[in-house]
Amino acid sequence: MIPFDPSKEHSFDVVIVGGGPGGLSAATWCVELGLSALIVESTQELGGQLLWIHNPITNHLGGSFANGRSMRDALLNQLAERRFVVAFGTEVISIDCSAQCLVLSNGRRVGYRYLILATGLSRRTLGLDGESRLLGKGVLESGAGQRESVRGNAVAVIGGGDAAVENALILSEFASKVYLIHRRGCFSARDEMISRLKDKVNVEIMFDTRLESIDGDERLVSINVSEGNGSVREIPVDNLLIRIGFAPNSSLLRGMVDTDEVGFVVVNSEFETSDPMIYAIGDVACPVAPTISAAIGAGSVAAKSIHSKLKN
Repeated sequence: MIPFDPSKEHSFDVVIVGGGPGGLSAATWCVELGLSALIVESTQELGGQLLWIHNPITNHLGGSFANGRSMRDALLNQLAERRFVVAFGTEVISIDCSAQCLVLSNGRRVGYRYLILATGLSRRTLGLDGESRLLGKGVLESGAGQRESVRGNAVAVIGGGDAAVENALILSEFASKVYLIHRRGCFSARDEMISRLKDKVNVEIMFDTRLESIDGDERLVSINVSEGNGSVREIPVDNLLIRIGFAPNSSLLRGMVDTDEVGFVVVNSEFETSDPMIYAIGDVACPVAPTISAAIGAGSVAAKSIHSKLKN
């Protein structure tokens, strides 16, 4: 991997926005096929959403890993000698499709022949006061990663999908009490996860309940919820984890390519968008199967499709 030099004028066959498994796969295949490639990564390290995974990864064909960071490290060891360029700590401010170039946060313009968006997802938020202000002060960023910090605490988990139920189960092993709060009347999580809740005597399930406010100045003190009967209840808690799903990071392409009603980028079988010079891979374009394996496979398909176009 080669560090990006912002002092130089740059143009690449392929520019990839996002350095997660999909972006790494695309860059690897670009180099394999003789194409120059740049990864633009907004953080200071590669790995993307792999770095959010704190549980063992056992369902990726070819290897098992203690967590996402362990898998990321294995990927980087394998790719260390690959000659693609990486711009760390750099965001894409805008895309000029007509000129086929990106404007970066460092002020540079980078030209591309083809663009691959591999920006993944972001966790949805409720937009409540205290949600970000109390992050690290009672509001948890990761249930699995911070499980030890809730030992003996009262914890509220918001959501009803796989992530919410799984985190409630994990935290119940350490917390004295877990409130699993869901705005609907039933969970959308997998049945095997829901069945495990029956054995958790310290988990209280609250259906038809909405989180209304998060209270605390220097640290989280309590939450207020509205219940199905219209009453409002204050619940003293030490920790709060919000897991209400994900939203695709597709705002860069808004108005430039087709997206679905949620914002996932619409692509064809080669991961080409409605603009033939722009591709989208990984979770940002895969609402059905947002997985590591799907992202890695999509990266290789997109790179080979681009190579075929340039060759012809």
